Parts: sequence; structure tokens; C-alpha cells
Amino acid sequence: MPPFPLAPTTTRARLEDIRVRDLMTPNPASVRHGIPVREAAAFLAGRGVGAALVVNDAGRPVGVISQSDVLLAVEAGVDGAPVREVMSPAVIAVEPDADALQAAVVMIRCMVRRVFVVDEDGTPVGVVSTTDLLRTLKTIWAGPTAGRRRPEPHRPAPEHQPHGELAP
Repeated sequence: MPPFPLAPTTTRARLEDIRVRDLMTPNPASVRHGIPVREAAAFLAGRGVGAALVVNDAGRPVGVISQSDVLLAVEAGVDGAPVREVMSPAVIAVEPDADALQAAVVMIRCMVRRVFVVDEDGTPVGVVSTTDLLRTLKTIWAGPTAGRRRPEPHRPAPEHQPHGELAP
């Protein structure tokens, strides 16, 4: 017996028809690896985002700093340390042509709330969160015709744009 016997079997197929590029928020937020955790926390709070890419001096992604990473640093008493010392050292990513179901599976398996979207060169071009996927499911479940339309791309509130970058 499947774990969720009442779940509609058509939702999986509909998620497979939606591309990550249609759901992602472009230009993901980023911070430099040398800034203090406190500054990164202020940046995350100010932008209203749960995580940001951490980039090295060459501008290449080297990790992710999340709200949870900040809280762990505070609890450990290292909130003045450089972000590179407390960040998650992996950037969990998918390509723009991946489907929404693939993004969901990656999030579940890696136990993360967002995946970054990278182009063929590995350059970050966007981010898709669990909230984006839930909005998509809401559209699919809204009715028989709603599931046939592509959901509107997520547009952050004006105070959240552009995500930009925080330099040291």
C-alpha cells in the first residue's frame, strides 16, 4: 500500500510537466565568504530570505548560509566568525530544464528547503523553494483546468528585489 493512499496520482505527472525555470526566483541572494555571521544574518533578515549563496573572492559559489546556520553559530558563540566557517559547504542545485518533481525529490533527499538553479557553466541563475513548489501544487489542485496551466512565476515583493550581493 502506498504511504499516502488518498493522494491524487495525477499530481506527479503534472509536476513533471513544469520546468524549474518557470518557478525560480532569478538572481539568488549571495554574500561574500569573509563577512561576519552577524552581517549575513542582517542581510538574510533584511531581504526576507531563508538562505543565501556564499561566494568566494572570485564570485564563485562555495556554500550556503541559512537562518539555521546563523542560529547554530549564535548558540556556539561564534556569531562574529566569517561566514565560511559556519556555512553549509555544499550548494544543492538543479538545472533550469529540470522539472518541478525533480526539484522536490532533491529537496526531500537532501533535507533542504530550497535548491539553487545553475546554468550549464554552474553559474547560479535562480532559486526554487518549498514555498514555490507548494504554490504550484495549490494551482494544480485548484481544479481540473488549473492543473493544465503553468503557474505564474514567483515574483518577490518589491522590498525583496533585487536580491543582490552583500560584500565584505
